[in-house]
Amino acid sequence: MLAAAPLCVAVLSFFLASNPFSELNVHLDSAKGCASGSLDSVRRDSDCTFRLEDPRGRAVLIGDSQAGQLSEGFVIAAHELGLDATVATNAGKPLLAPSGRQLVKGDVEFLDAVVEEGPDLVVIAQSKDYPLDSSDGSWSMRLGRVIEYLSAKQIGVVVVNTSAFAGIEPRECSPLAILVKRCDADLVVDRSQVEARVAAALELEEEAVRDVDAEVVNLIDVFCDLTECPARRDGRWMWRDASHMTTYASELTAPDLRAAMAGVLSED
Repeated sequence: MLAAAPLCVAVLSFFLASNPFSELNVHLDSAKGCASGSLDSVRRDSDCTFRLEDPRGRAVLIGDSQAGQLSEGFVIAAHELGLDATVATNAGKPLLAPSGRQLVKGDVEFLDAVVEEGPDLVVIAQSKDYPLDSSDGSWSMRLGRVIEYLSAKQIGVVVVNTSAFAGIEPRECSPLAILVKRCDADLVVDRSQVEARVAAALELEEEAVRDVDAEVVNLIDVFCDLTECPARRDGRWMWRDASHMTTYASELTAPDLRAAMAGVLSED
C-alpha cells in the first residue's frame, strides 16, 4: 500500500499541473525563432524557410501573432502547392502604413527584404486591435498600402481573417479540472456570437484589398459548424488563448489557405 503512494502522488501532480495538451504549445514561428521581424528570417536559406526538394516557387507568411498562429497550416498549404514556405512574423508588431500613405523605415526595409527574395505570394494576417491615431487614417487604409506595396512588385497577396475567437483561456485549466468537466474554457459558443466578432475585422480586410488583386480568407468554418463553435474537437483544443488558435486548429486551416493561395497563383 505504501509503495503505491509515490505513484499516486505522481498521478495527482500530473492532473494538478499546467495544461499538458500539446496543441497548446507555441506555434512554429516562435518555436523556430522566426517571430521577431528579423530581416534574416526572410531569407530563403534561413531556418525559417521550410523547403521542398524541387519547389515550383515560394510563399512567405508575414504579420503579427495573428499570422504566427497560422504557421502550421501555412507550411502544409504551401508544400501541397509545391512551394517552399518562409515564416517571417513579428509578434506584437503589425505592418501598417502611417497616414495611409507611406511605410515607416523599418517596415520598408522588411518588405524590401521580402520583395528581394522574389516570392510568388505573401500571406499576411494582423490584429486590428492596435491603438491608432485617427489622424493617421483608418486601419484598412493603412493595411491597404502594405498590400498595394507588395502587389506593385507583382507578388500575389492573401489576407487572412483570424479573428474567429471564443475568448477562452484553456491553459488556465488543470488536467484534473478538464477531466471532471469543471474547466470554464471547455464550452460551446453559438456561431452567431463568433460571426459577430469576425464581422468588423472582415469588413476592414475586404476594404483593404478593394483596389488590388488579393484574396481574403475567412476561417470561421474551421472553428464552427452551422450553429456552434466548440472549444474542443475530437478531444483537442481549438483555441490556445483568448485571441489565438492552437497548433491543431492551425493545421486545420490548411485547406482554406491552400485554396486561397492557389487562387492567387492562378491569377498571375
